[in-house]
Amino acid sequence: MKKLSFLLACISLTSTLYATVFYVTPGGSGDKSGSSWENAFDLTTENLASGESGDEFWVKAGTYQTNISYTERQLYGGFNGTETELNQRDWVKNPTILQGVEEAQNPLAILNLSAQLDGFIIQDNLYAKATTFNGAGVQMLAKTVLRNCIVRNNQTIGPNNNNVGGGIFVTGLETDGVYPLIENCLIINNSTPNNGAGIQIGAKATLHIVNSTVANNLITKASDEVGSGFGCGIGLAPNTILIAENSLIYNNQKSDGTPFSIGPNQNAANHTTATVRNCAFDAVNAGDGTKNGILFAEKTACIEDLSIDNAPGFKKPVSFAGVKPATSEEYAEFASADYSLLATSICIDKGNSEYSTTEYDLAGNAREINGQVDIGAYEYTSDLPTGLQAAKTSFNCYVSDGFLVLRGVEAGNTVHVYNALGREVISMPSDSPIQLPSRGLYIVQCGKLTQKVMY
Repeated sequence: MKKLSFLLACISLTSTLYATVFYVTPGGSGDKSGSSWENAFDLTTENLASGESGDEFWVKAGTYQTNISYTERQLYGGFNGTETELNQRDWVKNPTILQGVEEAQNPLAILNLSAQLDGFIIQDNLYAKATTFNGAGVQMLAKTVLRNCIVRNNQTIGPNNNNVGGGIFVTGLETDGVYPLIENCLIINNSTPNNGAGIQIGAKATLHIVNSTVANNLITKASDEVGSGFGCGIGLAPNTILIAENSLIYNNQKSDGTPFSIGPNQNAANHTTATVRNCAFDAVNAGDGTKNGILFAEKTACIEDLSIDNAPGFKKPVSFAGVKPATSEEYAEFASADYSLLATSICIDKGNSEYSTTEYDLAGNAREINGQVDIGAYEYTSDLPTGLQAAKTSFNCYVSDGFLVLRGVEAGNTVHVYNALGREVISMPSDSPIQLPSRGLYIVQCGKLTQKVMY
């Protein structure tokens, strides 16, 4: 996987070197040619057809109440409108929002062949098209990528039993060995009557999901109603394939409160296949071995028993599942939700760095610390002083007999050690014996560099 990650990085770099960049701002600016921040496009499907395959669209922070469909283009959010390099953007400080409407007739974003959407919030779309409709937030076709995105509060509704995928609908088949990919994403509080409230994988399609969190999504039909499936978090149609790595799938529910994080469509006549590695989830509908279930091709290093008493340890999740908070109190709770991990989370350091292809998590913090990654969209970080959390590491440390052992640190440099609550517990020269006070998780700082170490 590291070779694959390196290859993907090289492909991305090559694409950036030769791609044309178009600039997008709310409403556009100047002559609206897309040639600069001063002459930017508005965000429309017509403008996204500009240029050639692989070209990039840098989208300034703001709210765009529109739906888009595009092919072979790369959309990046998180800009403040002054950047000259892609790595200068910050999707946390500069939220770029695709805003839905009531009784929408289209998903907010349709990613056609080889399209990418990176650094966006996709929210509040009530997809009420009268015929078959899937994926109120995002539809993903072949070779598409959804990365560093939040998909929340979207819903499919309608008169038939075919409407699935409240948040995302994946219909892309494996093409040239490439699957549709969801990475570093948070998918919460989406709803559908039938299956795949968070994500639905369509018939014969394949999805690869990495370092993502799928939580609090809701199937609104009762279990005994026609069309009601069992994939409240991730739903699988017949003959589909799910590959999930380093992902957290929790508290996705049926209308009666029954949790089913991963499950098939109702009355699916053929097996769906899942490969799950270093994932955490609560409930899976595995069927009777002949139909209506999931055939696990592989299940490796997973936490399979999440529950209220063995919760993943989110900092501030919402208390309800599904869309459209009914009261001002619920809306305030929804708006301030935080799905990053507590210091006590059982998901810390339980991921596998071989599966991650990004340097940063959804909050912009370093994804790999001390050779370890966490499960879900967010890496654990304590409340450290500003500037520590996203620091990259270039030294190594480990614990031996209760003492901190440092490698790659010059003698005489001051080492600061913080506990899981962000309180400094040690400050002393690196060449002095550094004994940790008790067992637990620590953040070690030397200059501007940090490491995470468990004792």
